[in-house]
Amino acid sequence: MVDIQLNWRPGIDAPKYYPICTFFGSFSTGKNEDNNSCSLAISGPENGGWGNSGLEMSTGDFVPQKLDIGWFSFAENKYFFGQFILPTDKMKTLFKEAFIRSNGNKAFYNSLITNMYPQGGIALWMSIGGVRTVEIAHFQAEETDYDWKKLYPSMLMEKEVFIKEVMDGIEGGKAYLTKHGISPEPFKTIYRTRYEYTITIDDVAHKDTIHIIAKFYNGEMDTMWGGGLTNNFFKTKALPKHLFFRWHKNGIVYFGEVYFKEQEIFEVFGEMYQTYSDTSYVLRLNPDYGTKKVTIVLISQEKKIKFKKYGKLGKSSINLNN
Repeated sequence: MVDIQLNWRPGIDAPKYYPICTFFGSFSTGKNEDNNSCSLAISGPENGGWGNSGLEMSTGDFVPQKLDIGWFSFAENKYFFGQFILPTDKMKTLFKEAFIRSNGNKAFYNSLITNMYPQGGIALWMSIGGVRTVEIAHFQAEETDYDWKKLYPSMLMEKEVFIKEVMDGIEGGKAYLTKHGISPEPFKTIYRTRYEYTITIDDVAHKDTIHIIAKFYNGEMDTMWGGGLTNNFFKTKALPKHLFFRWHKNGIVYFGEVYFKEQEIFEVFGEMYQTYSDTSYVLRLNPDYGTKKVTIVLISQEKKIKFKKYGKLGKSSINLNN
């Protein structure tokens, strides 16, 4: 552990098909004597995608204890507002943690990211830009009333016309909403389902693995290298959305990449859980150096499930033997 590092920026965003616009927001220490506060700007429409940061220009140098936030949901034509007490002990622990990069430099948690989703849901993450994002909490706001003219005071367009314009401008939006409707899922619980498993590259030892970078469906991400690979062994995780990994073999640096299909990975883990609900799994990446494909297999005890989806394999021009 190191001395606590406090220099962070807040962020606001929302899933692609559920744009929002904030009318108020702040991280603060509440009514304490120091009464520190970091405002979240009135912004929108925001729909950069689930888990994205939408970082603000404002900064904070304290451990926030409270989140106040209000927003307008375009897909629902509703306003939401909530005041929430934050898990400060968990946040303090993370603020003290340093991520050691491969060059030896330290990186600290430097952003607090909020995403709003349908029916008043709020997700909060802490992030070390580009290397690690950790889910902190989910909150439930309440529907409220607000003056549209205060939200867009200079707008001449009618509210209903502007809402339609925003929603029509989202590519694939109408088809998605027709199929899925307006629901807090999968953001509230489905994406947050966690399993105890590890990610390995077939026939590649941890010492030969340069790193595995995982982006998860629940908005988290992790960069595992060195001791981090060992520490993540059979750690509970959400399901991966994207993996990028590098290793060296016979003096050559190889890299692989997998974009998982949402339906397939949830079905595969669900099938495995039906048989083995109380044990750990291995998500094994099998590089084929001839076909330049990466096959994926989920393994637990006597059961193996092979994914239909393939990953891609490549190699750099670096020869470590030279």
